[in-house]
Amino acid sequence: MKIARAYLLIAALAGGPVAVYAAFDVALPSWSESARMSPQGDRIAFGQGDGKVVLVDAVDGRVLGSWSAEGANQVTDMTFSADGKQLLTVSPNRTIRLLATGEPGRTIMKWSLPEFYPGAGLSPDGRHVLTVAHHGPLRWCDALSGAVLREWRDAERPDGYSIALVLEDSGLACVASMQGGMTLVDAAAGRVVARLAGESGGYASDAFLMPGSGDVAIRGGGGIVVWSRAALLAARANPAKRMFSSSAI
Repeated sequence: MKIARAYLLIAALAGGPVAVYAAFDVALPSWSESARMSPQGDRIAFGQGDGKVVLVDAVDGRVLGSWSAEGANQVTDMTFSADGKQLLTVSPNRTIRLLATGEPGRTIMKWSLPEFYPGAGLSPDGRHVLTVAHHGPLRWCDALSGAVLREWRDAERPDGYSIALVLEDSGLACVASMQGGMTLVDAAAGRVVARLAGESGGYASDAFLMPGSGDVAIRGGGGIVVWSRAALLAARANPAKRMFSSSAI
């Protein structure tokens, strides 16, 4: 068993202090490759290096449930649905899984992508998945069947994207390129909405929504960059506008 120390942080967007409001030790089956807090702030999912997933209580670290690897290797990215009832996991060996967080051990859907080292994001309602990959297309998929509803490529980004974060059920999403730049897309329609100025400092390795505000945080080689959700929605209304609206923490 591996003992992981979890520090739960709340960071002010305007460069304010970072406060630790909980810290605990939790015994995990193996080392952790990723972690994600539920939108409700009551649970944390740990993605393991052996492909397993462990769900713990965010206050005391009590283990609430776990899922076996089911053929997945290390879990490098995860996304909760808005109600916290579903958890999407991504593994480098092309495995995507949708887990039922209220039923430990139950996998709702599992499928394999053609490309290795994919990225994926779950829509807030848990009904759709956007997948991206290095030198691969963007795919808007049905989360319950894995069926591809829309597949397309961004001609200006032949290297593809490394991470995806779905902002709205309609398909509005942020995707980050291998170089760290971010693009706002309509995944369901298969089109680019806006190119966003600003860099995350290199290879974008993670993305998540900030609790409460819904602002978008991108982690890359230069640290964490936070994008204003309001500014992203404004870019959809004015797609010709190039803007730098991020603030580094």
